[in-house]
Amino acid sequence: MEGIRNLIRLLQCMSFPGNGRPRMDMVVLKLKQIHEKEMALTTVMGEKICHYRQGGG
Repeated sequence: MEGIRNLIRLLQCMSFPGNGRPRMDMVVLKLKQIHEKEMALTTVMGEKICHYRQGGG
């Protein structure tokens, strides 16, 4: 759920006027951070097998 909140905050800042928006490299970095955190919360590593469980929060 936290990942969704972070994504919403990121999308909201994209509606700012051009000079108030974050740079695209910062947006990409933040998206990668959100993705990595969500994957860590929803992926359980077994012996050479990834098991996914629903929900991350």
